[in-house]
Amino acid sequence: MVLSLSFAALLGLVAIVLSLINGEFETTFFIGSIVVGAILGYWLLPSIVKFNKKNV
Repeated sequence: MVLSLSFAALLGLVAIVLSLINGEFETTFFIGSIVVGAILGYWLLPSIVKFNKKNV
């Protein structure tokens, strides 16, 4: 859960930087990047946990 939130926050920061470069703040792109980041993080988290358990 923490990983997915940090991943979403990272994508959110990227969205903010891109919107600042373009000179306008697009809220839909910002929210969309957070949602995609959370989904990707939630999808990748179980495989990362399994990988860590194998190495222990």
